[in-house]
Amino acid sequence: MIVRMAVALVCVWAAVARAEAPGRDAIALLPLDTEPRLEIYSQPVATEIARTLDVPDLDVVVVGAKAVVPERARLVVFGKMTSKGGDSVVVTLHVRNPRDGKELESLEMTSSLEKIDRAAAELAGRLVPILRDRLAVLRRTLPPDPVRRPVDALPPPVRTVPMSMPMLVGIAARPASAMEGEPLRAGLAALVPGWLRAHGREARAVDAATLVARLAPQTVRASGVDRGILLEVRGFSTHIDGRTKARFATARVHVRIADGGAVLFDRTIVTDTIVAKAEIGEDKLIELAVGEVLAIARPHMRRAVPSW
Repeated sequence: MIVRMAVALVCVWAAVARAEAPGRDAIALLPLDTEPRLEIYSQPVATEIARTLDVPDLDVVVVGAKAVVPERARLVVFGKMTSKGGDSVVVTLHVRNPRDGKELESLEMTSSLEKIDRAAAELAGRLVPILRDRLAVLRRTLPPDPVRRPVDALPPPVRTVPMSMPMLVGIAARPASAMEGEPLRAGLAALVPGWLRAHGREARAVDAATLVARLAPQTVRASGVDRGILLEVRGFSTHIDGRTKARFATARVHVRIADGGAVLFDRTIVTDTIVAKAEIGEDKLIELAVGEVLAIARPHMRRAVPSW
């Protein structure tokens, strides 16, 4: 039985840290199909694929298992991992045109389990020039604009959000889960400012208690900024598999986004199980968990925060 495994959104932490250009042609990266016995390798493989595709001229958007492909996606990348007997695994990547469903390219590589992440990175590296070429062809086939002005006549680009625009940030762990939630709270406190900065926002720390639902709009309004976000850890658990020594983690974080008039988003984010290799330490595991939380929050930030 083939199990549909979501490519953990944390895989594209590097992409989250880079400001995106709205309207730019995107490449949608779908979940990998993975056999049950290979599930433990799914995240490392997906991480290497996403990291390799994260180059400046490609805008890769990871699509969750239950999410839809964004309208601006010009190409879709999907694939699978299958056993080939013994210690061998076959990784296959396909490229499809989402407009007509036509498969455009297919790449395949066989590797041992020990070197599966490196093989995935090499396979994705071979895919980069293919994606560039395919996008170039698609752009040439776009219908011309009804009216084209000379380039010199175009107005200069305008940043709608200055790089120094502040945003209130409250980060906490619920008292009932403070002991188990503190490592993740500390990880969020360390990484969220950089995440915001990459999107033209400067974190302004406030007491998380001032961003409870009934006070959040008032707090934002009184501060003179346009948005505030609360990240409250509701749960964080980790364990190590006794046989493989692989590390596992799950996280629950309540996210609340408000402006000066209302709460715009108010929901608890629950990650899929995060799987990491045995040699990855606790700090790295927390970093992976933070990355997945922020990646899940990403589409909600886009809807609630101007020019995100």
